[in-house]
Amino acid sequence: MLFKEVKQGMAFLVRDENTQEWANGEVIEVDEFEGYITLQFNDKNQTYTWGLPGTPLHDFITPLRG
Repeated sequence: MLFKEVKQGMAFLVRDENTQEWANGEVIEVDEFEGYITLQFNDKNQTYTWGLPGTPLHDFITPLRG
């Protein structure tokens, strides 16, 4: 899945970079900043990440459903 395909409300498994634990979270905000797409999740760590529109999602973000 590419960054440009992510929509608000989509569910993901998100891995914490420190503990390596997975948590469920939904995308609560999709925005654009200086050509990057930014994603805010509501997982227990309030994960925030960004990437170029045509770039695949990071390996620590796994989609659950559309």
